[in-house]
Amino acid sequence: LKPTLPPENKPVKLWIVALVLISVQAMFAIYANLYKLAQQHCDVTSLTFAMYRDLCCTPVLMAAAFKFERLHCPKLNLSELTLYFCLGLTMFGNQLLNIIGLSATSAGISAIFQPAIP
Repeated sequence: LKPTLPPENKPVKLWIVALVLISVQAMFAIYANLYKLAQQHCDVTSLTFAMYRDLCCTPVLMAAAFKFERLHCPKLNLSELTLYFCLGLTMFGNQLLNIIGLSATSAGISAIFQPAIP
């Protein structure tokens, strides 16, 4: 396979791609194990854990979006804001159902299937 070229016309190093894929899978496993640990030793509900997860991820994603897409910020109208709100609820619900499913299975199985979740 020939690597694709980014905008700077530099070839992508395949070891960087492999390292990113491995680190993402490791983060999924750490997340699943943290939830199982919190579920066993603390009185935390699935909804609370999903809300904390989103509260921690939102600033990181907003900072990344500001850094990489600062010049490409379009004007939003009401219909697009409604669509973004519905998409946000869908993503929250998706993670909430994943966390509920995690309480019924092991952390390893959940980490394996996490990349299959859209």
